[in-house]
Amino acid sequence: MKNKPSIRYIVELVVTLLLLMVITLVLVRMFVHSKNQSDYAKDLTGAVNVAQNMAELSAASEDTPDFLVFLSQSDRVSDISEKGDEITLLYAAENRDYQVKVIRDTKDGLTETGIEVFLTGKTDPIYTLDAGSYRQEVDHR
Repeated sequence: MKNKPSIRYIVELVVTLLLLMVITLVLVRMFVHSKNQSDYAKDLTGAVNVAQNMAELSAASEDTPDFLVFLSQSDRVSDISEKGDEITLLYAAENRDYQVKVIRDTKDGLTETGIEVFLTGKTDPIYTLDAGSYRQEVDHR
């Protein structure tokens, strides 16, 4: 006589396999989400570094032409364009390229700089920084 597997055994096996599939699906989704979060964190860290570099260059420059000279001397900056108070450029960071928009406004020695950093090809900024620097006029008599 042949031993046939009982219906109960087959149902238990199917339920176990379904449970295994659901657990595997949840784990895969968690790993994918973790990878996406890690990539976003790397992009954000790079964007913060780019914005800090732009703020430091802006603070070091006396006026917009001086700022443009600093930018043109950097080996990471390319495609610089100026439209009024707005300067756009491409910044080559270590892990990727960023598009940067810088708006400088100087009044009475105070230079306010608005910096927006975009992932290349995106329309919404990944990071925005508003910085200011005060340059006091020095009397050289």
